[in-house]
Amino acid sequence: MQQNTEYKEFITSLSLKYCKNWNLWEAIREIVQNTLDETGKMPQITQKNGNIEISDDGQGISLKQLCLLGISEKNNIDARGQYGEGLKVALLIFVRMGHIVTIESKNFTCEIDAVEQFDEKVIRYRYVENTQRFQKGTKITIHNFNEKIDFNDRFNVGQKQIIHANPELGAIIAEKEPKLYVKNIYVQDLNDEKALYSYDLRQINLERDRNTPNMYQVQYQIGALISGLNDKKMIEKMYKIMQKGENLESKITYFRAVNRDMWKSVFFETYGEKAVIGCTEDTQKMAKARYHGFKPVIFANTLFFERLKYYCEIPDIDDAIIRKQQSRKEKSVKNLKKIEKNVLTDALKIVTECTDFKIPELVFYSTKQNDVLGYASDTKIGINRIILNDLGKTLTCLVEELVHYNTGMDDATPEFQKFYVHYMSKVLSYITKPKNTLAQFEAKLIIRKLKIKNWNYIQYSVNLPMKLNEKLSDKKTIKISVEA
Repeated sequence: MQQNTEYKEFITSLSLKYCKNWNLWEAIREIVQNTLDETGKMPQITQKNGNIEISDDGQGISLKQLCLLGISEKNNIDARGQYGEGLKVALLIFVRMGHIVTIESKNFTCEIDAVEQFDEKVIRYRYVENTQRFQKGTKITIHNFNEKIDFNDRFNVGQKQIIHANPELGAIIAEKEPKLYVKNIYVQDLNDEKALYSYDLRQINLERDRNTPNMYQVQYQIGALISGLNDKKMIEKMYKIMQKGENLESKITYFRAVNRDMWKSVFFETYGEKAVIGCTEDTQKMAKARYHGFKPVIFANTLFFERLKYYCEIPDIDDAIIRKQQSRKEKSVKNLKKIEKNVLTDALKIVTECTDFKIPELVFYSTKQNDVLGYASDTKIGINRIILNDLGKTLTCLVEELVHYNTGMDDATPEFQKFYVHYMSKVLSYITKPKNTLAQFEAKLIIRKLKIKNWNYIQYSVNLPMKLNEKLSDKKTIKISVEA
């Protein structure tokens, strides 16, 4: 300000100790925040004659707005600044750093420095009201400022790689170091949260310091952004992220796919048509799914799993198994052929002789698929007619279903494996003893190994291709070949 200019003085109660933890970044942030609220653009920051000038082309501010704490003339409820003090504190920080600041806006010019009041240094405004309005906007000059200002990377104003954007929710940003922005302005790094992307969120409530967001809100808004993805490669990537369960993205507290058909199709394109979903690493359940021919895909986030199941209609493990069983079109078989009766009689005799199984009602059926050879319910055991001309297959099926019926255990569990191997060994031991042999045959023991996590599931079956309808003398021997 010119020396001979008449000015008015206003000494505030704003101590230089106010917001003592705020520094240069917070000062620049508050000025940029005001400019974005006013113009939607970054201010122009230039170094000139040893000073720094920060200017914009907005409507400018009034003396009242500048001098009185808590006064704001912003009418936009979506404004970044909500407390009416951002610009005042920014100017205070520059004064605390040892600079005199001049601000020109509307019809005034004001110089800001510090004076002592009650043994405390406080902010003083020395201003001149001009008869003619300042050209346009607001210009702030920080005198004798030689420090470099380089905070461009902390603002999302068109220079970043936007992957997905929603005008109401915000944007997903690809950058080397993931960050959280709120309404275009940096809030915090997201490295500790193991985020894979940066996010600019528009519906997050921040306290005055703008650096302590509510992480539940953050996870909710990130989930809302992810829900709107319409790029197949990004959706596939999110599926893989959700599987790992380690990143910020996998901890979302909201998900409802906008394009649910795309999310569903990408799921099956990624994992295959036999894929089914689960939400816990349940070894037994996963083994059961594989046993029935499905590929389990596990997501750690329960909410994400439920939305895929109920909203995108992707089958989970339990539903898939039930539907497979219900889709089996069985045709009841009332009358068996003579050879079928003989094979069944022999199989029952062997099982009765060498096990303590309780044998329930037996029913017989046929199906077109022939993919289910037997089943056990609470009251009966069903056997597919297709195996009743083969003693080995009939024994294998009968022992398996009797284990289910008598123990209540599910397929592909360690407990089931233990019981099945135990009783199948008894059956094999029985039929290989000459005195108990019903006929001469070549027995083939087929062992199928399925490694599931920390244990090996071993399935045994006996292949007896020769008919056992004629009794032979005890002098005959039995040859057993093992195929593993």
